[in-house]
Amino acid sequence: MVTTNDDRPDVDWHTQLIEARGQRMGFAGANLDDVVQEITPHVLAFRYDPERSNGASLKTAVTAVIDRCLLAIRRREARYANCLDRARNAKRAGYGGERPAYEDPTPMQLDVHTALSALSDEERQICDALMHGFSIREVAKRLGCDWHTVNRRVTRIRARFADLGLDGWLEAA
Repeated sequence: MVTTNDDRPDVDWHTQLIEARGQRMGFAGANLDDVVQEITPHVLAFRYDPERSNGASLKTAVTAVIDRCLLAIRRREARYANCLDRARNAKRAGYGGERPAYEDPTPMQLDVHTALSALSDEERQICDALMHGFSIREVAKRLGCDWHTVNRRVTRIRARFADLGLDGWLEAA
């Protein structure tokens, strides 16, 4: 194994290791090249510290860095595939996706506003917080209640939207 004077792997050595690990995880062709480009900066930024390595060699430590990056890429690909599937299913079900240019969204918006106005003040606060990206636990903390309570209220809100035929607006959430 070739290392530079600051305990970082030589570029050729780590590139070969990234390619070998990537092939083992099923990356090939242009995807493998992309993986090498994406992971190389992480490997170059890695600093091997023998005192903190629990006896692992430099190669083992670099392999762990590479494997962690490869798994992150696979998780990202899976999330993207799930997102595409949800979008395709939503389009087939008749909501989401592209709408014809002539379709007037005003009736649907009025239905949503009507549904929101029928909610209690606390339920509207929950909707607003969720719309701004807060988690159920964060909403519960803001309202000073248990997350189970917020979860039950969200279930009731979803049921009201579904009763009004507005469940297409909920699938994206």
